[in-house]
Amino acid sequence: MRRSFIPGLGSVAALLVLFATQPGCNKVPVKAIQGEYTVQNEIRDTRPDIPKIDIVFVIDNSHSMCEEQINIGKNFDKFIKDFKDTIKADFRIGVVTTDASDPNKGGKFREELGSFTSCSVNVDTSECKNFKLAGGIITSTDASLDLEKAFRCISTVGTVQGGLAQIEQGLKAARYALDKNGPLPSQAQNFLRDDAFLAIILVSDEDDCSWKEGVTWTDQNFSRCALMPEKLVPVGDYVNFFKRLKPTDPGKVMVAVISGDAVVPGLDANDPGFNVNPQVISQREDFLTDKAAGAQDTYICESDNGRADFGRRYRELVEKFGSNGVFANICQNDFGPALALISKRIIDNIY
Repeated sequence: MRRSFIPGLGSVAALLVLFATQPGCNKVPVKAIQGEYTVQNEIRDTRPDIPKIDIVFVIDNSHSMCEEQINIGKNFDKFIKDFKDTIKADFRIGVVTTDASDPNKGGKFREELGSFTSCSVNVDTSECKNFKLAGGIITSTDASLDLEKAFRCISTVGTVQGGLAQIEQGLKAARYALDKNGPLPSQAQNFLRDDAFLAIILVSDEDDCSWKEGVTWTDQNFSRCALMPEKLVPVGDYVNFFKRLKPTDPGKVMVAVISGDAVVPGLDANDPGFNVNPQVISQREDFLTDKAAGAQDTYICESDNGRADFGRRYRELVEKFGSNGVFANICQNDFGPALALISKRIIDNIY
């Protein structure tokens, strides 16, 4: 809320008294104005009556992400509650996977349920059997749509075993989805609204490996791709691209990440001192050393959902967005608090 000060009669009178008491060329005495006067202090609420928010979820569809996808879907109500009930936002949501190996498919909004190649939990997806969301965009203004069901169906993107899908390219997939001059121009143009805020939410249990054009990979370096910066698009390039989507006000772009990082009891991942905490530094260094050495079964954290690598590039993305970025650790049994935190931070940035 912004406050505007509107000077009233009182301030004018005070100025006249001040001028009257100052020495100058005019020797004619000036009498002070006497009488009652008032001061007006007008408060103007500059918040949008109905805020518009465009939200893109980028969800990892590699073979280890089954439990995490189910967790996101069942906790979606924690994310969307305040958008619907508190600020009554006009929002739209699209979901893409981290598989951007095919420019014609990477970044395309999901329209229906995906399939799992492996999953250690029983997944009941019967409600999504005949569901299809034409165009892949959930809109809050569609009264005929069950928002939570729709999200559960399209966010269950499925998992892929083997191939280039195992190289998670979350940042590239987000760009493909939103680039009006990219491989999916009609989708981006239909989704992005000039007067809306934009939130990009990335969920992955491994680091981003958005590779440069022309780069090739071998089976031997798939698992260590995030440690090969010479092959990857710099995170700063994606930061600049995302901010340019709102050229008149880059502050309307927000990013959130649910990915792997060090776990220190009692220390929040968004605390200003997190990155310099000795335990955090030690856990990260140990992970990166083991990963670079090609150690098998290396991870930085684990939960009932599984294990996760250090999402170093995702962490860098969040930090480059400052107060418009938020990070949550994927190594949580329940994603409800993480999704609620992301929702709150988005709303705080709007207001």
